[in-house]
Amino acid sequence: MPLCMQVLLVAPYLQTEERADREDLLIQAESQRQEEDRAIIQSKPKVLHIGGHQASTVMFAHPYFDLIFHFKGILGHCNNVDPEMYSYMDMLQDVNETVLSKMPSNIGAAITVVYEFPGTGYRIELGSDKAVMDLFSMEGVPPKLNLFVEVETPVASVYPDGGDGSDVEVIENDNANPYHKDDIYEMSDEDKEWGSGIEGDMQYDTIVSMGDEFDKELSDYQSGDDEGRYSSDGEAEIESKGKGVAGLNFYGKEPYLDGEGEVVLERHMIFENVNAFREKLRDYTVEKGFKIVRDKNEKSRVTAHCAAVGCKWRIHASPMFDGITYQIKSLPNEHTCIRHNQNDEATSTWISKKLLQAFKENPHLTLDAMQEKLHSKYGLEASHSQLYRAKRKCQDVLEGNHGDQYKLLPTYAMEVRKTNPGSLFKMQYDRPSLTVNPMFQRLFVCFEAMKAGFLNGCRPFLGIDGCHLKGPYGGVLISAVALDGNNGLFPIAIGIVEVECKESWGFFLSNLQTIIGSSNYVKPWTIMSDQQKGLEKLVTELIPEASHRKCCRHIFQNFKARFPGLVLRKQFWVAARAYTERHFNHAMNIIKETNIEAHAYLIKLGVHTWARHTFDHAVRSDHVTNNLAESFNNWIGHLRGKPILTMLEGIRCKVMTRIQKRYEKGLTWGHGITANIKKQTLNVAKIARDCQVQFCGGEEYEVKDTWGVSHLVHLGVMDCVCRKWEISGIPCKHALAAITYGRKDIEDYVHPYFSKEMYLKAYAGMIHPIFDHSMWTMCPGDPLDPPPLKRMSGRPRKNRRRQEDEGPATTSQSKRSQTLKCTWCQQFGHNKRTCQRGPIRGRGRGRGSGNRRGAGSGRGAGSGRGSVSVSVASGRGSVSETAASGREGEEGPATVVEEEAITMLEEWAVPLVEEEMLVTMEVLQCLHNVLHNTINGHHFSWLRANFFVQRV
Repeated sequence: MPLCMQVLLVAPYLQTEERADREDLLIQAESQRQEEDRAIIQSKPKVLHIGGHQASTVMFAHPYFDLIFHFKGILGHCNNVDPEMYSYMDMLQDVNETVLSKMPSNIGAAITVVYEFPGTGYRIELGSDKAVMDLFSMEGVPPKLNLFVEVETPVASVYPDGGDGSDVEVIENDNANPYHKDDIYEMSDEDKEWGSGIEGDMQYDTIVSMGDEFDKELSDYQSGDDEGRYSSDGEAEIESKGKGVAGLNFYGKEPYLDGEGEVVLERHMIFENVNAFREKLRDYTVEKGFKIVRDKNEKSRVTAHCAAVGCKWRIHASPMFDGITYQIKSLPNEHTCIRHNQNDEATSTWISKKLLQAFKENPHLTLDAMQEKLHSKYGLEASHSQLYRAKRKCQDVLEGNHGDQYKLLPTYAMEVRKTNPGSLFKMQYDRPSLTVNPMFQRLFVCFEAMKAGFLNGCRPFLGIDGCHLKGPYGGVLISAVALDGNNGLFPIAIGIVEVECKESWGFFLSNLQTIIGSSNYVKPWTIMSDQQKGLEKLVTELIPEASHRKCCRHIFQNFKARFPGLVLRKQFWVAARAYTERHFNHAMNIIKETNIEAHAYLIKLGVHTWARHTFDHAVRSDHVTNNLAESFNNWIGHLRGKPILTMLEGIRCKVMTRIQKRYEKGLTWGHGITANIKKQTLNVAKIARDCQVQFCGGEEYEVKDTWGVSHLVHLGVMDCVCRKWEISGIPCKHALAAITYGRKDIEDYVHPYFSKEMYLKAYAGMIHPIFDHSMWTMCPGDPLDPPPLKRMSGRPRKNRRRQEDEGPATTSQSKRSQTLKCTWCQQFGHNKRTCQRGPIRGRGRGRGSGNRRGAGSGRGAGSGRGSVSVSVASGRGSVSETAASGREGEEGPATVVEEEAITMLEEWAVPLVEEEMLVTMEVLQCLHNVLHNTINGHHFSWLRANFFVQRV
């Protein structure tokens, strides 16, 4: 913006080029004059003429200064200013770059910079280089200077509609800067003649608004439309006093923040209205740490005094002549009371406003962190209930109100269909009569990109599951999730229902059938669920072409509760994971011999719903658990407590980003199959090297594994007698041994579901973005009410209830099944960090055992007969056994302990046998160490340990 200290008179008919040339000449003349002044000052840098007398060598108060510019609540900082090199023009440039950077550059303005001495009310105007250097050299001036910027942009007139500009009303400028009276600011003779022809003798320190004709010569950006300061037709309201076109203030100083960010209140400060004054007064009292008593708190006046006895602080404010703008009329005294850490003015609403920015940066801000921020910045101590209410209010501002967002759901459905054509968005509501508003009941959402990706690039296998929402209105979020060619989650559709019941599941499955039934040919659909009651019947009725699987993990939870026992638990998983009917029948016979009721219970469930060997091989999926749907629930876990619209938008954005990232990742693969499948085949190929292959002719091979069992492999039909290749679609180790023997490409024998081409088809679509809700066109009709509140007693749970045999939520599934051994006490079941008893000198390791069997002190050790407590920990349980000896120091029989150890080792080693992994010397060493530590020091030879392995 032009850095002039006096406003200019411009003719409405003056051409743009002439006006620009004249302004350039004025700026050049001003710059030349300032350069001359600077040269004079620099020629005598240590001598100043102050008050008409020559002063001695200049001694600046500080070597460097920090300047803080204040303008309408905006702070601009200019640090480390060298007083010897800093000039008036430098100061104006800093003002322009810091606090006036957003003002349009085509407005002529008078800029005044003022310094006010703290506590005195005395002000000096910085209008030249001499004034700036005088300020720097004054005694007692602080190194941090607060400079107040005042900008005047008076408006002359606006042409009336259809006028020719002959009647021009001019607003005179009575506050012309006295430091700039040079001839360069005087008008030319032509301008004087023009001015006298319009208004006669008038002052030439004014500026005229040009109206429509002048706006046509400027671009949209130059006319200030971006800032909203002009109307579309170029007219502006004319005021002789008060705020001009730029919205600047001529009544007095507005409230501002000091260098430490605290509110400053002074006499004659003005506020927009009484509410703005009350808000600033509340901020001021909380920051200063005192309580007030409001003598008058009305719209016509606000009077308050300090509540402390003996403190004479008092404030009085009332409206100005316009009846709206508030001004502080009286603020005579400073505080003489002590500071308070608790203040009734700091309500939960006030705290939420002050911590709103902190919640934007960290939405998971805890109450302790909130208290720490309040104490460090304001010295406040708030109660937990205040902090909790403030947190809820911040969440409502950032995420939206839970109840109000239900009213936006019909409009959101329209926006989804508009921006993502082909998407399915269905909603049901309950309306008993026309006299009441409709009440939300359930909805279903499926985007076109997810539907097309599932039908074109995924296996016909999907898992459905529900998880509870954590908001005040409750509800259940149901999801349908498939697997892509890389065995990654591929969300298809979501639904929000009131509870998991027959009606809600029927609503979800009927809409799901609309999606999967839109394909041109019937696929062997397979749907897996968590054994919900009545769901199998609904699947048969609504999707008759689909088969139904049940999650074995949920079956196992019910099975072990009804029929406890280590053998039953172990054999259940052997039967569920068996690829062949022969292995399945062997495990089921063991269960039948152990407990015939357990065998009958599993048969009644329907073997085809949970046994792997019965799965449809056309699906190419060997999953026996519904972990894919539960993993999706965990993926969106942080969104389940948010308002319904915020949650839907959060899920949409996560899926939208996931699609694009995975598509870009798939393009980088240099092989024909997906990355995880490539890695899996390479790992299995290493194990397959130990197999013995015999070529039979054609495409048939006979492969013997490490156990000496022969398997027939036919590469032409992609089949192996172990049936793992047939069910999963990925070559087993026998097939990989034959493929490697024939020097063939492994990728040619992987099912096309796992190819890179199918993977890119799945993620070829795109979920288009949706406009912000502030840009929506509201859907007509009655507003949609939220469902009834479902607030249970007690504090709401955030984490699900875990089973007794499940590990902590922070550990992975693989770590939960591992045996922990403490390096301090050498006991199992915990580590050194969680050990409750360290090794004690003179005693044995742990509680209840000595250095010798039966010897030592502690629980379980006596003078004559001793006892030993042995605990063997594993992923599925623990066994405790006691063995006694006849005399002190004599080892007793350990056969019972050995049998228990063998049982536990069987449970640990059977999965290795199921996966047909080699039992190497390292495994034998591990078994030997376990047996040695388990039976309290018994030594087992390699032959003995190997015997245990053979028994397993």
